[in-house]
Amino acid sequence: MNVNSPFKGCRRWRRDIALLASGVLPEEERNRVEAHLADCAGCRHYREQLDRVAVNLQSLGQSSPDLEPSAALRTRWRRAVRAEPQTDPLSTAAGAGLAGLRAFVRRPIWAGLAGFPLPAWIGDVVRRALDEPPPPPDRAPVLSHNDVNPSNLVYDGERVLFLDWDTAGANDPFYDLAAVAVFLRMDDATSAKLIAAHDQAPVAAQLPARFIYLRRMVAALCGSLFLHVARAGGHAGARGHETFDLAPTLGDVHGGMRAGAISARTPDGQWQFGQALLKMSAQLFT
Repeated sequence: MNVNSPFKGCRRWRRDIALLASGVLPEEERNRVEAHLADCAGCRHYREQLDRVAVNLQSLGQSSPDLEPSAALRTRWRRAVRAEPQTDPLSTAAGAGLAGLRAFVRRPIWAGLAGFPLPAWIGDVVRRALDEPPPPPDRAPVLSHNDVNPSNLVYDGERVLFLDWDTAGANDPFYDLAAVAVFLRMDDATSAKLIAAHDQAPVAAQLPARFIYLRRMVAALCGSLFLHVARAGGHAGARGHETFDLAPTLGDVHGGMRAGAISARTPDGQWQFGQALLKMSAQLFT
C-alpha cells in the first residue's frame, strides 16, 4: 500500500490525520483537520487507508497468537533492509553508520547554517560532538524509525504508536533509544531501564558507551536541524545577547509548549527548540 502518494501537497497534514484515525487527536484540533478532509480527496483517501489498516491489525491481533520470527527470517530481513535503496537524506546517512550521521551533521546541516547568526557556544557544541570518536559497534544494525521525537509517538494508555516512517531505515540499535531518552529528558537511571526493557534483560549498572555517545550526537543533530528549519522559516538568528546560561533548557521549551507560549511549528519556537537540544548535548558531556 502506498500511503505517501496522496500527500504530495499535504505532507503537513499527515501526522494530524494519523492522530485523528487513532482516536487521540485533541478535541480542539479535530474540527480543523476534519474541515481539511472535507476539501481534500487525497487526504480522505489516506484516512480511509489508515482506517482499513487499523481494522485489519485489530482483527489480526485478536485472532492470532503472539509469534516470534525465526533466526532465518531475521537474517533475511536484515539483508533486505540493508539492500533497500534509501531516498531520505537522514535514513541514507543512518544507513551508513555513525560516520554517515556525522557527515550528515557536518554536511548539509551544519554547512547549511553558514552565514546564519548563531551564538558562539553553539558552534563549540557541534564541533565537540563531531570531533568525539565513536565507540566501536557491538550490535548489528536494525530497522529504526530515525525520527522518534514526541510528535511521532502516540500513547493510548497501553501501547505506543509510532507515526511517520519516512526516515526509517537500518541504523544502530541504540539510535532510536538515544533519541527517546533525549526528547523525553531521561536521566541515566531511566535510560538504563529503557534499554533493559528494550533488550528484555536486567537493568545494567552502566550505560553502554555507544548509547552515551549517541545521546550527545542525537541532541546535536536534532538541535542543528531545528536551527536549520528556523532559518528556512525566516528567523533572523542571534541578536547578540544569547549565551549558554540564558539558552532555554528542553524542560523550559516543553513547559512553554504546554502553556501555548511556544510552538515548534513557528521559526521562533524552532529556534528555541534548537538551542535547548544543543544545550542538552553540551550538558551530556559533563
